[in-house]
Formats: sequence, structure tokens, C-alpha cells
Amino acid sequence: MNLKESRPGIWLLFGDFNSVRFPEERLNSNFCPYTATAFNDFILGASLVEHNMGGRKYTHFWDDGVKMSKLDRFLCCCNFISSHPFFAVTALPREYSDHSPITLISGNCTNDPYGTPNEVLVAKLRILKNAIKKWKRIDQGNVLKETNMLKTRVNELDMAAEYRNLSTSEITELRNGRKKILELENIHQMDLRQKSKVKWLTDGDENNKIFHGVLKNGEWQTEVNPIKTEAWKFFQHKFTETHKIIPNSKLSLEDCIALERLFIQEEIKNAIWSCGGDKAPGPDGFTFQFMKRYWHMMKDDIMRFIKDFESTELMGKGCNSSFITLAPKVKDPITLVDYRPISLIRVLYKIISKTLTNRLKSIISSVIGESQTAFIEGRNILNGPVIINETCAWAKKAKQKMFPLKVDLDKSFDSIHWGYLDSIMLQMGFGVKWRSWISGCLTTARASVLVNGSPTDEFVLSKGVRQGDPISPLHFIIAMEGLNIALKEACQKSVIQGLKVNFQKSKLYGIGVSDCDLAASERVIGCEASSFPFSYLGVPVTWDKVIAHKENGGLGVGSLRAANLALLTKWIWRIKEEKNTIWKNIITAIHNLDRKPINKLVKKSIHGIWRGMVKAMAELEDLNTIPANMFVVKVGNGEHTSFWHETWIGVEPLASWFPNIFKLDKKKSASILERRAEEGFVAKWKKAPSSPVELMELSQLQSIIRNFIFSSELDSWKFSLTHDRIFRVDTLRYQADLALAVSSPKRIEWIHMVPLKILVFLWRVSMDRILTADALSHRGINVNSVTCPLCQLDLEKTDHLLANYSYSGETFRLIFEWCGIEPQKFVSVKKKIFLSVIYGTIWCIWRARNDIVFNNTPSKPAKTADNVISLMFRWVKHRGKMGNGDWVKWCCNPFTIFFDMKDIGEVEVILGIRIRKGNNGISISQSHYIEKILKKFIFENCSPVSTLIDPSLKLLPNKGSPVSQLEYSRAIGCLMYAMISTSPDITYVVGRLSRSTSNPSSHHWQAVSRVFKYLKGTMNYGLTYSGYPSVLEGYSDASWINNLEDHSSTSGWVFLLGGGVISWASKKQTCITNSTMKSKFVALSAAGKEAEWLRNLIYEIPLWPKPISTISIRCDSVVTLAKAYSQVYNGKSRHLGVRHNMIRELIMTGVISVEFVRTHLNLVDHLTKGLARDLVHKAFVGMCLKST
Repeated sequence: MNLKESRPGIWLLFGDFNSVRFPEERLNSNFCPYTATAFNDFILGASLVEHNMGGRKYTHFWDDGVKMSKLDRFLCCCNFISSHPFFAVTALPREYSDHSPITLISGNCTNDPYGTPNEVLVAKLRILKNAIKKWKRIDQGNVLKETNMLKTRVNELDMAAEYRNLSTSEITELRNGRKKILELENIHQMDLRQKSKVKWLTDGDENNKIFHGVLKNGEWQTEVNPIKTEAWKFFQHKFTETHKIIPNSKLSLEDCIALERLFIQEEIKNAIWSCGGDKAPGPDGFTFQFMKRYWHMMKDDIMRFIKDFESTELMGKGCNSSFITLAPKVKDPITLVDYRPISLIRVLYKIISKTLTNRLKSIISSVIGESQTAFIEGRNILNGPVIINETCAWAKKAKQKMFPLKVDLDKSFDSIHWGYLDSIMLQMGFGVKWRSWISGCLTTARASVLVNGSPTDEFVLSKGVRQGDPISPLHFIIAMEGLNIALKEACQKSVIQGLKVNFQKSKLYGIGVSDCDLAASERVIGCEASSFPFSYLGVPVTWDKVIAHKENGGLGVGSLRAANLALLTKWIWRIKEEKNTIWKNIITAIHNLDRKPINKLVKKSIHGIWRGMVKAMAELEDLNTIPANMFVVKVGNGEHTSFWHETWIGVEPLASWFPNIFKLDKKKSASILERRAEEGFVAKWKKAPSSPVELMELSQLQSIIRNFIFSSELDSWKFSLTHDRIFRVDTLRYQADLALAVSSPKRIEWIHMVPLKILVFLWRVSMDRILTADALSHRGINVNSVTCPLCQLDLEKTDHLLANYSYSGETFRLIFEWCGIEPQKFVSVKKKIFLSVIYGTIWCIWRARNDIVFNNTPSKPAKTADNVISLMFRWVKHRGKMGNGDWVKWCCNPFTIFFDMKDIGEVEVILGIRIRKGNNGISISQSHYIEKILKKFIFENCSPVSTLIDPSLKLLPNKGSPVSQLEYSRAIGCLMYAMISTSPDITYVVGRLSRSTSNPSSHHWQAVSRVFKYLKGTMNYGLTYSGYPSVLEGYSDASWINNLEDHSSTSGWVFLLGGGVISWASKKQTCITNSTMKSKFVALSAAGKEAEWLRNLIYEIPLWPKPISTISIRCDSVVTLAKAYSQVYNGKSRHLGVRHNMIRELIMTGVISVEFVRTHLNLVDHLTKGLARDLVHKAFVGMCLKST
């Protein structure tokens, strides 16, 4: 004690104290209270504490193994506990000693990785990887062991069933065993997913015999080290820089700053989510699916890793390693040159690379010339082939001599020198920080080659960019841009060698030259001469029955002709939409387009690909499913739109509308902008209009276009077949398929819970195209026997095998008995689940037939029926995602599990909204929610009022004493939820009060209090929907200058469906209007936008009748209606002119119609101004706002 008092600090006493403290610390031995009291007094007097011990209860054991005591312990002071709050004391096994060792582990001593954020994250992933591998090794071993045991038991029961009837328990055990085997096989199949991609599209299937043959048929090299050494040497040399070259070429300051901005978490998350989750992992073994799933746990470590790279511009060891997997480029590869090196890169590096790629993609088009079209957003890789095709066609027609040289670059990605890439980026204006980041990505790269699945030693890369790195394609086009700019000068000065040309793949073509000239050039250049046409990607063959839609009995593949026509038509869209690109300029120059009509966009004498594109569009317009004007122009300033040939006003081109004066115009290809520059839109005539018809047409033309509102924006094009007016190939192809694809009279119902391969098989069954013995014989294929392998009596045909024979009949009988349905009632059953059972039965019968033919394994109908039951349970549970997963109920009857899932009861309250269903329809209210907010703001005992607005209150700024902004905002927020959910009657007042949340006063709070009092009296009111009429209709209105502060007006609209209101709003207008008509016109345009949105929403509902009828919007202003239907706008306000064009377009396209309604019948009046109680009550009735 004296020593402790003289030496202050942290004290820890431990060892064998040869004494116990409490009776429970002795077992089968005497307890001495006097000694225990003295020991406890010592501990208390020394201010020591004993921590609870884990591991075991006693630490000392007598030789007889009966007597035990706790003599060993740790005693510590309070300072030790405060500095080590997480320490633990554990007793270890005593082995040969009579005392158990005890250990104390401080909470501060952990095995957590330490170091830089790079090193910490890499170490954590390595620890996790090892733990997963250990768990997988143990778990997979147990899975295989359990699977083998179950297979043995199932086989024993199958053998027993051949000699005796199985008991009920054995039948249940057999079915459960098969189900469990299928589940375990699924687990094993997940491990083989990556391997299963080998020839999957051509030969593979879901875990079938071909796939396992691929897995097991490989031959491993017995001496792998020489191969690994050679692979290491080859790729180490391939990725080693030998010399440096520097061309020149600029990035704006804004783009440079954007590239080098700080990384934020949202940007990193978006980069991760944009990557595929099932791609092959790198050396770390982790995929992006793992990162997405555990983002909430790993995001902090990942952000520290990113921030460390951001500041240091380097990556730690192990972060940028990769495996090079060898993908064969030829059918029978012999040397390593015949393989394409694909890099499997660590996921940590890919996160950084993808983030940098997303940044670079947004600006790279500004520094890359238009001659490069690959990997750049907004450009098409086929621009080059189109230019070549049209240029060659023009040269042939003009009899010009050309020597086109088709060049193939040898190992282009591998040949890029980093110094060259850095110098190009420097000349382009990339900042120091960005180039340092790129340098950090490149210089820290390591790689090892996978040879037969085993990696070689790692080597350091000093040139080249890796295929598999997200940013590599962009680096490649940057490098090629430097070559593109400086090629001539650099070659003349012999500064650079350039990329090596692969003359074995390169071809030389001659246009307008003799064979002798071509042969001479072939000898000089050193590559093979060839002739047109050269091949580019083969085209698959299709069939009428395959391309037909599924609902018409086909496979739904679609017509190849329709796809080709749609793809070709996309080029017409591009030449209209794109403003200034190389390919468009070349096509325009060759064919002298210059704003000609579509059918004249080609010189028929030039047989190029552009001629086929124009012909394709003409062919599409001849189909009855494609409208004549599929491309509609939206005029801005009119610079790129033909005045005469495009439909930009009205429903047809002006050339068709006014043919007589069109003939008199000298420049028929003039644009709208050119005509606007001419006074009065007067053209330069061949002769002045003089006849009455010509003068009348000229007068009408000037009258129509004089008041047309133009803007400063560029002209744009819209595609009439889509809702968003954006061109889509699949939409156009679908419409073309409806006219081109042939319907088949035979059809099956395609059910989502049945695997696609089985649906395709059933489709072949319906077409009698499965490979039975009789079908093979008719195709001239020798078979051992054409008789049915199941009965050995009749010919093996489709109908005999799957419907007529006793084997299939007995199988179906067992299935019908399981489902509880008589066989003769099969046709009347419409349930999809039962159709799935039928499909599964046919599939299992076919599998049983194949087992006999190929494996010589006989089967019985009962076993096939059991297979159907197990297979269907998996389909319904996992693919159909329905049922409660009860295997016992499923074995009894499949429909019990199906209907159990549907019985979920009535929905009563969701998100504070109460739903009631009665004989008169459905009603929704928020009485419970309103009670809560009244109680929250202490209005539960207030007296209700019948009106929302107190006329004596003046809601003006800086009037009244200030109140709590936070409390006011909370009250407004609570009221707004009631407003947008079930209380349209408070919309105007709450909207008006919400504008003052930044500076509320006592007057505003009095108005809010009145709203609460109003809700107290109407809390039982709710919206009622009777279901009739099922037509969407709307009302629109405005109150002119009802806000004296800024002279603004208020717009309002209401839309009803099914007898009740579904959408309503009261909004302050953003523009100042100088008349009631104009304010109502602004409100009508806002209601038109809402109508279009609601119409698109309803269109997406699968069961809603199509097409959607026109939405009627009612307005109480005759002048506003007349203005909406007017073809021209005579005003000077630009904002009203834009709204006029929008309303006119909605009316012309059939989205809306505008009708007149008297003011006292307009339901929107109370959403734009304060009204008397009786007028508000009328609006209640019209919107079906009733007491529930």
C-alpha cells in the first residue's frame, strides 16, 4: 500500500493471490469468510477493481478433478479502466498445469490495418478476401458432401420404388430430397457463372451437358513454368517503352477547372453505380456488385482512399495490379501474338479510373477533331464508313483516280508511349493536376499473365494502355489526335515512327485505275490488293415464323428488314438534327442537299450508301403503320429549315399549300431565316405574281406567317412516334414490324415465370419442330430406330410423344390429380400457374425421353411427375416471386400456395391517408393526420371556423411583429402535406402563406391559425371516387393581379377522373400580365403541361384502354379560348407567344381540347382567390369533397 501511494500512476496487479473473495469461487472445497473479508478490504483500500473473467469460471484445479477454486485474477486501478475502457480478461485452457493461464487484452490493441488510406483499404480487402476464401472452402465442401449424400439416398429410394410401393414418409423424403438437391445445385451453379460464359450464346444452356463438357474437357499442361516464363517475357516487352515522341495540339480554362475539381462522395457513388456488377474481378477478387451492396459500410474507407489519391497523385502498392487474360483472336491460336490481352483490374483502381473517365467524357469532344468518331458522346462510329462509301461512289461517277488504303494498326492500345500521351495532353491544355493523376494511374500499373488460370510473376508497365481500363479508350483517341494533327510534319522530319501497320490485314483498293496500276501499287506498299465490296460483319438469317411477334405465334425476334430500315432512317434524322459535322458536310456537298425535301436528298446517279438510306425512309413511309410526317420541325430562328419544303406551319409544306407562287420563286431552297430577312417575306420572283390566284395565295401566305413567333434558338426536330419526341430505332422498328412481319396461326402464351429456353422449346413443339426420331429421318439423318423409345410400338412423333402415348398420359393424370383438376377440364383452366405446370410437364417428358435415348436411363411416369412438382416449386417461388414458400402445402396442391399469397387483407391507412371502400366507391381522408397536427400546434381544443380567410388581415411584408421562422415553417409544411393529399380546399391560402416563410409576422401566424381552425371543422371531409366517368377532364382559371406587392396573378387548375379530383394546384404566375385574358392564358398553358404529364402517366398503366382520349380543359374566358385555337399570335409579349405555340401544339396533336364553361360552374375559382362560404361549398360538390 505504501508503495502504491508513493508511486502514483496506473497500477495493475495480477497473479495467484491464493485466496477467494466469494463463496461461489469455491467448488467442493471449504470457504473461509475471514480470509475473504480481509482480501476484499485490501482491494477496497487500494482502490482496485476486478474485471469479470471470461473463458472459464475457475483457475485452480486439484488432482482429483473435483475441487476447484478461482485463485488467479487481475486487479486494476480506476485510471487503467478510464484509459482502456474495452479491456477483457480471459482464462485459457490449463493443459498439463494445475492453474489456468489468464490474459488481459487492452481494447486499444487491435489487429486493424494501419498506414496510409491506400494501404488501409487494400489491407482490409485482403483480409476480407482471405476470410471469404476460407468460408467458401469450408461451406462449399459441406455443400458437395451434403449433395452427394442426398443423391445417394434419392437413388436408393428410386431403386426401391421399382420393386415395391413407397410409404408416405418415403415419398415425402424423396420429394424433399430432390428439392434440396436442386437448391444445392443452384448454389454450385452460381460458382460456375463466370466459366459458363464460354460459348454460352452458341452452345451453352442452364447448367446442361454441353456446359459441363466445356468445363471438364480442357487439357492442363504438365509443365506450366516454361509457358508462364514466355508469356511474362512477351507482355513485359509489349508494355515497355523504347522511345519518346512529342507532337503538339486546347482546353478551355473552365473545362480544365472542372476536370481538377475535388472528388465528392456523390460523384464516386455515381461512378460505381455506372459499372456493371457481374464483370470478371481482378486480383482482389471483388466486383462492383459487392461494392454496391456494401457501400454503406465501405464508403468512408473508399473516400479516404480517393482523397489520398487526390492529394498524393499516386496509388499504393497493390492498388493498381491486374491480371492479363488471353482471349484468342483467331480460331486456332499458335503463338502469343494470336491472343488479345484483356486486363482484369482491381476494383479500387477502377473506381478512380471510372470517375476520371466520366469527367473526361464530358469535355473530350472539344479537343478531338471530327475525324475521330469512336468513344465520343454525340458521334457515331459509322461516320467514317459512310464518308468512305459516298466518296468512293462519287469518285466512280466522276471518273476520278483514287488509291484508298485500308490500314490496320498493330496492337494500338499496347503501343502508346506515356511520355507522348502526356505531351499531347500538355499541348491540349490539360492542367498539371490532371496530368499528375493520369501519370499516377499509368506509372503504378502492375500486371501478371494468367496461364491456364495461374498467374505469372508481376512486371512493371512502362508503356501502353490496358484493355479493360475504363479510361483507356479516351487515352487512345487523345494519342491518335496528336498523330492526326502532326502526322505530315512529323513524318517529313522523321520525328516519329507512328503505329506499326499490320500489312497482313491491310487491303489496297483501286478506283478508276487499271489493274496494272493497282498491281504496281501493291508491290510498292507491300499489302494485298482487293476489290469491292469488302466484308464487314456478317448478317444472320431470319425466318417468317421466328420474326413474328409473340402474340402472333412467333419468337418476337423481329424482322431484319424492319431493323435495317429503322437503322438507315436514323441517318436521315441525324442529317436533319446535326448542324455541322464532317460526314454531313460531305454528303451535302456530294448530293447538293441544301434544304431539299426528303425524297430529293440524293443524286440518283451516285450509287452510294446515302441513296439506300433515303430509299429506306421512303419505303417506311409507304407502310400503313408509319405516318407520312414522322419528322416534325420545331422552328426557332429558322436558319436550318426550308421555307417551302418542310412542314413548319400548318399540316403540310407551304409548297403544297401555295403551289402557284411556289413555282414563281427563284430560290426554292431558301431557309426561313433568309425569307425573314426579306421585307414582307417577299421572294425574288421569276415573274411578279399577277393572276388572281397567285395574288390570293401571296396574300394568304403573308397573312399566315406575318405573326408567327420566332425565337433566338436553333431549329430542332421531333419524332412523332414517341411521347418525348426523341428518335428511337426500336420504336420505328416495332412499327415497321407490324407491317412487315408475318403472323403465324399457332401461338403459345409466354409466361414470365417459365425460363426462356423452355418457352422456346414449347414454341418449337407448337410448330412441330422438335428433333424426334421421325423428324430426323425426314431430314435425311440416319437414326438407329424411328420408333418411340418409351413404348417401342409407334413412330416417335411430337403428338405421340407428348400427348397420345400412355407414358405422357399417365404423367398428365398424376399432375391433374396433384392439382385437383379433372383432365377433361384442362382446356377451361386459364390460370397462368397451371399453364406453367403444363409447360413444365411437357419439358420433363422430353427430358425423360432424352435420358432413355442418350443415357440409357429408363424412367417411370411417377418419377417424371415428381420432377415436375419440384421444378414448378422453384419456378413459382424464385421466378414467379409468389407464394409463401411452403413446400408441404405445395406438394398437396399448387393453388393453395398461390392464393395464400393474395390474401393480404384490406389496406386501411398508408402515409397518414385513410382509405375506405364502400358501395358508392372509394374515399380517402386524413382525419387521423389532421388530429395529430392540431395537437402538435395546440389547436385540438380550438373552435372551428367555416371560412379560410379573414378579410381584416393584410398579409403584407413588414406588417405586424415577427414570429419564429422555424415554427412557422413547420406549420406550413404540415399544412402543405394535407393540401397536396386530400384537402384541395386549402390550396390557395396555404400557397399564399408559404411565400412568407423567410419573414413571417404575427398577421401571417393569425392566418395560419385560422387554417388550423378551419381544418378542425372539416377534418372528416375527404375525396370520394365513384369510378364514373373514367375520362380525364380539367378546369383552368386565373385571378388577375391579386397580389398588390408585386402585381402578380395566380393560376389554378383542377383535373378529375373517376368522379373525383386527382390533381390540383394554385401557383403564383412568374410573369406580369396586363389583362385578365392574358393571365387566364398563362393559367391555361400551365394546365396544358399538367394534362400532358397526366396523359403520359395514364399511358404507362398496362390495363388502361388505349389510345388515351383527348383531355378536355374548361375555361370561363371566351377570348382565351379564341386565342388558344388561333393559328397566329398577334401580341408582342414573347412569353405569351411561347405559351401560345405550346397550347396550339397540344391541341393539334390531340393531347388537349379547350372548352367554355360558365364562371359559376368553374371548379378552380376558389384556388385563385378567397370566396364566400357558399361558393366554396359548390366547389366541394364538384370535386366530390364530402364528409366520410
